[in-house]
Amino acid sequence: MTDLPQSYPDAWTEAPFRELFLHLLPPEDAEAFRRVGELIYLMTLEHSSHWPNPAEGGTRAELRAIVGDLRFLEGFLRLSIAPEGEGLHEDDPGARLPALASSWALELEDLAHRVESELGQ
Repeated sequence: MTDLPQSYPDAWTEAPFRELFLHLLPPEDAEAFRRVGELIYLMTLEHSSHWPNPAEGGTRAELRAIVGDLRFLEGFLRLSIAPEGEGLHEDDPGARLPALASSWALELEDLAHRVESELGQ
């Protein structure tokens, strides 16, 4: 497993590839993907003025995209990390994190539902 880079306040603006994908790669390859991702993001911004605006408006479209990412994280926590705790005794040092992942998945599910409710279906 590779070490994740330090998170910076505006790092999300240049990160089209999720760290959940990048951590699977050797560090030098993950860094190359980060740099390519930054270029893709910047090129996308450069040409976005030529594309039609979302019919529902930019903010609503962005919030719907955020719901998609929340659902992705919810599913990853629930289906990938939480099951890692199955069969572990509660005194096992590794048992705490999968249990927390399950709890966080519920919180993300609730947050995604609240955003969806505000946006309307």
